[in-house]
Amino acid sequence: MRRFAWYGRLSTKDKQDPTISFPSQREACATKATELDGEIVCEFTDQEAGRRDDRAGWAELLREAKERDARRFDAVIVYGTSRLSRDLFHALSYERELTRAGIEVFYALTAGDQTS
Repeated sequence: MRRFAWYGRLSTKDKQDPTISFPSQREACATKATELDGEIVCEFTDQEAGRRDDRAGWAELLREAKERDARRFDAVIVYGTSRLSRDLFHALSYERELTRAGIEVFYALTAGDQTS
């Protein structure tokens, strides 16, 4: 069974309600993880603009991903590429960084999911 880390992001505190948006992102990702014969085993979240590279939750996910012997997950699931970054180039760069660490990336929205 594949172990997923879920990454969720809200744009800013004044634009999205975390009590609605985080649970809806996570629910869609959990459904996709189940379809991929896996489960979410840990979570990383940020409430920051997608153009920022210094998001604490994302930095923690990357740090753990690079610790091959100690990480809790072998794949990451995200609602959509816009949750990684509003800039597609940056989102692809983040994916590449995870891939180099041996981590697969999947999306709940099929438009960004390479497996569909």
